Amino acid sequence: MFGSAVVDVTISIGVLYLAMALFCTAIQEWIAQILDLRAKHLKSAIKLLIAGTERSNADANAVLEHPTVKLLAVHTRIFLGPWRLCDQSTRPQP
Repeated sequence: MFGSAVVDVTISIGVLYLAMALFCTAIQEWIAQILDLRAKHLKSAIKLLIAGTERSNADANAVLEHPTVKLLAVHTRIFLGPWRLCDQSTRPQP
């Protein structure tokens, strides 16, 4: 394409690397979404930040049970990729 084999190979390897990185990122995000890893890690990090330990205490529970924090939660019944069927009865009302 550019007349030089070195440039063509370099561009091809770069594009291949970017495509593989995107694919691996998509798979990792999909697995994290299925296993609800982000929510579990955030909950344990909040407990660790406030209480100094991952065990529950009153202050950490007060933050996690605050209505503003609860509004961020979307409880799903079925995982359908980017499309979710939400159970609206369990979602906190503002």
